[in-house]
Amino acid sequence: MNLVQPLAIPPRLQTPRMTDILELGQMLGPAIWNLRQLPSVE
Repeated sequence: MNLVQPLAIPPRLQTPRMTDILELGQMLGPAIWNLRQLPSVE
């Protein structure tokens, strides 16, 4: 994940592919997992 690639995100969002969805899953997955674990930690 390079900082140069965000420039290529808008056109890729217009034509989403499985690879893009998987990349979003890998990025959002851990973040959502961490957010869901925060409230459960008591």
